[in-house]
Amino acid sequence: MRALDVWRRLRLALDRYERAVAEGGVPVTSIVARQRIGSNVARGRRFHRSFASMPLEPAERWEGALPLAWRFRFGWVLGIADSVVIEGGEVAVIELKSGEATRGAKEQVSLYALLAMLNFGVRPRAYVRTPSGLVEVGNWEELALEALERFLRRG
Repeated sequence: MRALDVWRRLRLALDRYERAVAEGGVPVTSIVARQRIGSNVARGRRFHRSFASMPLEPAERWEGALPLAWRFRFGWVLGIADSVVIEGGEVAVIELKSGEATRGAKEQVSLYALLAMLNFGVRPRAYVRTPSGLVEVGNWEELALEALERFLRRG
């Protein structure tokens, strides 16, 4: 992707996130969580609203936490990826964890990778960064779809 394309797609991603927040989207953490989540969602939404108003400059490489959202038939899914790296037409999504790369962490980064793919039109690589190092999640598509199916069955 050229710098201008990256900038344009980032702006569109932020616009989608704002719309998802306004329309009451489902956070990625709620889809992955087996139990109800607390105030982290409200805190995350406040952070992301302030982030979305920051100007983005065209660049060949972009890296940072990124609010992502996409509207599915059942509604919006939204979340803030810990780190998205866009460079030379490639995208990587990285979830930062203080512990090991659990199934929940892999599902979470998988959902962010799915949102990134839909927003940027490129199949990203998905990773969980732990104190032990970087763990690639090669089957992220399968994990993301399983998490969405499980969430929809819960109702």
